[in-house]
Formats: sequence, structure tokens, C-alpha cells
Amino acid sequence: MWVMPDHVDEHTAGSTARKTLTESGTELYAGREFYLKGASFEGGPIVRFWNEKLHQAIATSHSGLCATGDTGWLEQRDWHAFLEYENELNRVIADRRIAVLCTYPFSACKAGDMFDVIRAHQVALAKRQTDWAIIKAPLTDSNADALDVASRVGSLSQREREVLTGVVGGLPGKQIAFNLGISIRTVEVHRTRILRRLGVHTMAEAVRLWTLAQH
Repeated sequence: MWVMPDHVDEHTAGSTARKTLTESGTELYAGREFYLKGASFEGGPIVRFWNEKLHQAIATSHSGLCATGDTGWLEQRDWHAFLEYENELNRVIADRRIAVLCTYPFSACKAGDMFDVIRAHQVALAKRQTDWAIIKAPLTDSNADALDVASRVGSLSQREREVLTGVVGGLPGKQIAFNLGISIRTVEVHRTRILRRLGVHTMAEAVRLWTLAQH
């Protein structure tokens, strides 16, 4: 199943793509219409729908169900309800023959939202320009983990904290440089140092640790 983003429908997907998807048994749904049945998002009916589709797939001799959905339609007012839905879906599909890929556009997410997304999924992938990164499973809430996060974040210099705060706020490098009165090159140097000091490989992971340290 493909729950399509707003800018794609059965017509804009292209005839060749539609034919390929149809022949493979893929069902197409418009994202906004699929998720928003009323004035606001309700997760219960969607969870039941996935469950029914899984039973239907197995009943028709399929080995399971693969699905992907896009959240470009999601508004901030529905954010918490959607995360509750994601967590409930994780519980429902645990150890069952279903794999779901959820796509969250960075342009529609705040930094704290990114952290929530990572915590709600077993594995997260992030793309920055042309590079993909695997974001490790989120830390638990144990005291040892909390102390480790606090220690790593505490190792940042004041300027590194200011740069990371800009990244957390979703600001581009040029804006961060302008706000701090430094060059873009200097911003990139600080970004590299931030990753090294925090012991992570991507800024998405750095944002995650920063957000954890604030809780």
C-alpha cells in the first residue's frame, strides 16, 4: 500500500508507474483523504484499517503487508494525536507480518518533532542533501543514559551551543552565521566539532541528544 503525499495522485504518478504498482498488487491512497476523515486526525480507525488490510493480505495468499505513508498533510494541532497513533500501531503490528515506512518532511517538522519521530520508531533514516544516515535507536530513560547525555552536551563550548541551538530551531547555516556574526565556514567548523564532541555522525542525532538533555 502507498499512502501518497499531497503533490502525488494516481494521475501525476505516471501511467508506467501506475501500471507497475497495480501489477505488483499495490493499492494507492491519497494521504490527506486517507488520514483525515473528519476535522482532525483520529488514530483508532486507521489502526483498525491496517489490521484489516493485513488479514486481507494473508487471506489472499500474500506473505504479509508492506505499506508506506507520508505526513506532509499533518498539522501541528494533530501532532500529539498522530504520535499516539504511531505508538499504538507499533503495539498492534509487533511480531506480525507487516512493515511500515513513515515519511516525515524536515520542512514541516520542528526540532523537537524530530526527536519524537525517532522515539516512536524502531529505526530512523535521515537525508541531508544527498547523504543518508541511520539514526541509532533512542536512548532509554535510565539514569545512566541521562547522565551520559548531560555529560556530552555539557562538553560543548558556548559557541557550539549557540550553533546547535540554531540547528535545533531549524535555521539554515547562512542564518545561523548572520545571527552570530560569524562566517558560514565557521558555522561548518562548529558543526563538525559538535558531532565529534557528542559522539554522533549526523546533526539529526545531535539534535536528538540536545532535546534529551532538555528533559
